[in-house]
Amino acid sequence: MPTAETAFWGDDVLITEALTPIAVMRQAAAQLPIRTKNLLEAEIETVTTDFEGMEHTFSIVAPGLDRYACPVFMVRHNTTLVYPAITKSLVHDEVYAGFLTRNTEDELRSEVRRILNMGSVKSIIYALLAKLNEAKVRQSSQS
Repeated sequence: MPTAETAFWGDDVLITEALTPIAVMRQAAAQLPIRTKNLLEAEIETVTTDFEGMEHTFSIVAPGLDRYACPVFMVRHNTTLVYPAITKSLVHDEVYAGFLTRNTEDELRSEVRRILNMGSVKSIIYALLAKLNEAKVRQSSQS
């Protein structure tokens, strides 16, 4: 085994369980219905881009409001080499206004976590839940 002085590759190159950006986004999407008791969902729309790549848009969806959807962030990457991945928040971002390059799955996970925990995303979730609860109260008062 090479020593730190003779090794050419960093320890993180040995990671064999890396996930694609779409897989990371699907994991995040799967958690939203659990957290909101199935009142909200997340959907990921994928399109092929002109630069031989893919663009995935992550949206929060309210099935009970005629499937109202609010795009939250997007991730772009090359079709074959999925890292680096380029991210961009599609809602008000207090920290970054443009595109960010994420070179690894861990960097992408951190960015997705940061975006999903921003105040503007929480506001969207609370607003949609409030509208859903208002509709439920209105229905029960009409019964």
